[in-house]
Amino acid sequence: MVDNGLGFGILADNIKNILNPYFTTKKKGTGLGLAIVNKIINDHNGKINFIPLEDGAKIEIIFTR
Repeated sequence: MVDNGLGFGILADNIKNILNPYFTTKKKGTGLGLAIVNKIINDHNGKINFIPLEDGAKIEIIFTR
């Protein structure tokens, strides 16, 4: 998935934490969304990569057979 939004710029110092449960930058966020997604991906022997782009961000999810 690729977007052309703010990207990971505001998370540059915390990019390694975005998959941790309860980590959030939102006022009313729970920080569980990406943690749950990461758990599902890991349970299926997958991998998630966060790739900063000049104008946005790319999230790559890879599943091996």
